[in-house]
Amino acid sequence: MTTLKPNLKRAKRVLFSFVCLMVLQLVASGYYVIHYLKLQNIREEHHYPENLFEKYIVQEDLLWFIYTIVFLTAAILFLHWFRRAYRNLTTKAVRLKYSEQVAVWSWFIPFLNLLRPYQIMRELFSRTYKLLDRAHIVYGKKIPVYYLKLWWFMGWGSMLLMSFSNRYKSGENELSSLITQTILGGLSFICSFLALCMFYKLVKAYSKIEKLLILLPDIQTVVHTDTDTETPVPVL
Repeated sequence: MTTLKPNLKRAKRVLFSFVCLMVLQLVASGYYVIHYLKLQNIREEHHYPENLFEKYIVQEDLLWFIYTIVFLTAAILFLHWFRRAYRNLTTKAVRLKYSEQVAVWSWFIPFLNLLRPYQIMRELFSRTYKLLDRAHIVYGKKIPVYYLKLWWFMGWGSMLLMSFSNRYKSGENELSSLITQTILGGLSFICSFLALCMFYKLVKAYSKIEKLLILLPDIQTVVHTDTDTETPVPVL
């Protein structure tokens, strides 16, 4: 009897939340482009509307409020899926490097979250592919490793751009600073969109091969009484 827990519905919820987030990222990118053109026009005409900076801050705060709600929803749904996916793999593979708890908390621990979530995601794919290959189960084309690298680097690149953008936002109310902040904010959302597109592809690809794990035998622990050691072996 398999101990594999269903995860397909969770994957579908994650993918839907990613689509909502990508739409919002495109809207935000468009907002920054339009605002950049307006600011350039103001600088050329040397005509500064009243409360220019105050209006901009209010609009951007509203945009970020909506984006944060959607982002947190997508993040929670993803972590639920991610933990279940790694937990399912532990029932089929021995000697995984991490636990399902680490698969979740590694995203929140400072410095550890610089690389560990990427390593766990990479192990999720590599170990699953190896298990299916050994069992001669056909699953289609593998996801290239560079997809994972691009997703991770672009995600962090987006966060760095947004960090620089916020520094200009908290600075002096000058038109040049506002233009620079608008450029950085727009680039950040574009990078986020590209990273999320790759993330969408990764989650969708793994959800397809994860359901094939049910064809594999489970792992159970057999205790050897003579040595008092435990050895994980497949259940036939």
